[in-house]
Amino acid sequence: MLIDGYCRMAERLLFERPVALGLLGCAVVLTLLVVWRRRRTRGTARWLIGAAVSWPLSVLLSVAVVTPRERIIQHCLDMARSVEAGDAAAIARHLDDALDAEGLNRAVFVERVETTLSNVRFENVRVGPFDVVLDGASKGVALLGAICGVRSTEIVHDRFVSRWRITFVRRGDEWRVVGVEVVPTPLSPIRSLRRHLD
Repeated sequence: MLIDGYCRMAERLLFERPVALGLLGCAVVLTLLVVWRRRRTRGTARWLIGAAVSWPLSVLLSVAVVTPRERIIQHCLDMARSVEAGDAAAIARHLDDALDAEGLNRAVFVERVETTLSNVRFENVRVGPFDVVLDGASKGVALLGAICGVRSTEIVHDRFVSRWRITFVRRGDEWRVVGVEVVPTPLSPIRSLRRHLD
């Protein structure tokens, strides 16, 4: 369990945090430069050259590689932008045919989202922080918070808070949403997705 945690932490550092990796690499290179200036041996020179070459390469690799966790977060961000734009069709493109949104199937869920987005305007949608847990290579669950302004003929909220659990499965190269749930929190007026989409 402990080794698993260290592996996840190393994966996040190597592939999901290029800025942190760059700063760590810079610190290593500067440390080796100080050691080399004091000793000036071939061994310290090799270490310095190796670190100086691998530092930018590791940052480039970190930027180039997109992990499953990053893909899931990107899907969530795309859906949040679609909510703000009022684009139900863009949201539907992320949904799997096997979607279960608190008992609503894909067709009913998309229909209710379309109705909601035609009657309600969501502004300044912000999502995060994200807690993404992967279950093997083909399933992931994202837990995230959302804050937005809500405007309709009946409702005006400047700070509407909600929390969500979104379940993804991998279909080929794509991650698809198979579950959407509201997570009740003390600050959120949403207790049930079905009730709010009726």
